Amino acid sequence: MYEEGVSQFFDAKQLAAKRLLGQGQGQGKRMRFRPKDLPSNGEIADELQLLARFNEGDQNQVQLFQMRVTALEVMQQLDEFSPD
Repeated sequence: MYEEGVSQFFDAKQLAAKRLLGQGQGQGKRMRFRPKDLPSNGEIADELQLLARFNEGDQNQVQLFQMRVTALEVMQQLDEFSPD
């Protein structure tokens, strides 16, 4: 997901399973996997965060903080449009 820009957990799981299991031998049979054998979305998200920290260092945390500040500012500006 991190390196290839895959945005959906389901798509990433299918891609990883295909790469790990490949195609079965002979007659075009495909190897099967059980969803319970795959990592959960939470496990994937945790590993993605570790990978980003490893590759981007402190810059990852700085960028995340800046994104949160921007989101807070936008929410504050939209507060007057509350349906209350």
